[in-house]
Amino acid sequence: KNGGGVAGASVTPYEKNLHVWRQLWRVLERSAVVLQIVDARNPLFYLSEDLRKYAMEELGKPMLMLVNKSDYLTESQRMAWSAYFTKMGVDHLFFSAYEEQKKIDKAAAAAKRGENVFGEEEEEEKSTKIVSDDENDSESESSHTSAHEAVAQPLDQKSEQDLEQQLVQQTSSDALLGITNPLTREELLASLDAFAKSHGCTPDEKYDNRIQYGMVGFPNVGKSSVINVLVGSSKSIHGVVRVGVAAQPGKTKHFQTLLLPDKSDMMLCDCPGLVFPSFVSSAADMIAAGVYPIAQMRDHWPVVSLICKRVPRDVLNAHYGIHIPEPSDQELRERGWVA
Repeated sequence: KNGGGVAGASVTPYEKNLHVWRQLWRVLERSAVVLQIVDARNPLFYLSEDLRKYAMEELGKPMLMLVNKSDYLTESQRMAWSAYFTKMGVDHLFFSAYEEQKKIDKAAAAAKRGENVFGEEEEEEKSTKIVSDDENDSESESSHTSAHEAVAQPLDQKSEQDLEQQLVQQTSSDALLGITNPLTREELLASLDAFAKSHGCTPDEKYDNRIQYGMVGFPNVGKSSVINVLVGSSKSIHGVVRVGVAAQPGKTKHFQTLLLPDKSDMMLCDCPGLVFPSFVSSAADMIAAGVYPIAQMRDHWPVVSLICKRVPRDVLNAHYGIHIPEPSDQELRERGWVA
């Protein structure tokens, strides 16, 4: 510890609570696929490599990282993160529970009024998607033709299938990962199903012939929001189980299972949010990241100092409409910031 444990590595109340860890162990044991949810604004802070290694190496279960709140990132930022995660061998998807929840709420409110959910815009989007699919098919066909012409001898049937699979993977990888645009609810469900099947996961008779997906992650990464979107829950819809969402981190205390209304072979297992042990993160980091209860903060200066170091002066001035005075040369020398 350094200065009361704020500047150095520290352990939060969540990590000291053995009951919460038991919930995590039970979720990992029950689940066929582990889904670790992280915040797109600082993915590495929320990604637990220890949990990933334990689930994959010790338990032999596939783990997929879901980068939530990806609407905060630009397409180029998502592409850069995707390249990094691919290099690190981390399977990942980009998603925005906030954007998808707005669509669900809009549809629920419209249905409650007896109106058409999306109207003509949805039909136009569908027709646009159909045209795009046709164009991709024609592009794939032309690519196949050019590939065949480039090869001197005819390919056998197996080689043709391999070539088609490679071309499909190359042309649709960005869309499948949610790089161009964060995945929609339907696209995410399809990706989860494909990921499970690609790793040999099959429906379990113990869970009514369903594949169970364990939802784990830090508090306040939007895990409950993701689950509410996947189950199609809205405040305007009655009779649908809704997971509690709050600004206070650590609201979920017990693991719970949830069924999806339009997926009879899928089940979600929600684990309480907990901060995984780390020797890098300080209490100030955790408070700024929203994973440490601000009510338990004893000294605000380390957090303020951390924010000021990471956010440029001009951004703070513009956002709050203030003018932070620049330190003089003498002040800089006294603080040892200049020679």
